[in-house]
Amino acid sequence: MNEPLTTAQLAEYTGLSDRQLRNIAKLGYFPSPDVGVYDRDAAITGAFRYFREANEKAKSLKSKLQKAQIRKLDLANAETAGKMTETSKLLEAVTSSLASFRDMAYQKFEQEAPTAMVGLDVPSARIIGKRMAGEMCDKLQSIFKVWPI
Repeated sequence: MNEPLTTAQLAEYTGLSDRQLRNIAKLGYFPSPDVGVYDRDAAITGAFRYFREANEKAKSLKSKLQKAQIRKLDLANAETAGKMTETSKLLEAVTSSLASFRDMAYQKFEQEAPTAMVGLDVPSARIIGKRMAGEMCDKLQSIFKVWPI
């Protein structure tokens, strides 16, 4: 066995308490102490491995957090710029526009079309039909004010 390393020395070198060192030993980074004495090489090697892995985990978590924060900012910026909208707002606008369109279509085909086209020749009826279709398409376009394509 190489030169022994006391718990106090290992705690001083690593900046960790006796309890923390024992917990790290339980995790398998180095052998547990034998009567307050660690195997110097195994303890130092294990402590370095523990710190390295802890540092890698911290970097990974920090990276994930930064990515999440960036994504959140990107989403907020996109919404502010009008490139995105909440699904509930979009659904409300589309539902309202489609209901209005439906009501207009019924009105045009049940009331206006028959009276507008009585006694007209085919070309005149087509002109009136085209005007009504244009009005309906304009109404339908109100959906895309909230959701531009």
